[in-house]
Amino acid sequence: MTSLPITLGVVGIVSGLLLFLFKNRNRRIRLQFQVEADRWQTELDTHTMQIIQRKKGLAGYDFLTYNIEEVLIVQHTIKI
Repeated sequence: MTSLPITLGVVGIVSGLLLFLFKNRNRRIRLQFQVEADRWQTELDTHTMQIIQRKKGLAGYDFLTYNIEEVLIVQHTIKI
């Protein structure tokens, strides 16, 4: 009967140690994920701003006028 308290004590210590290790590892994984998520969000914001800037540039570009001007340029390299 004396081995029961010792066994319970060992089980308690091992359980506590495993719980500590699990929580510590879980915290590190969450922190690593948060850093990665922040990096992806920063990249997404950068690309979103680039898309907005390009859309503004395209909105002010008159394709018909510029394309006609490009077509009307004499191209000496083309042999007919």
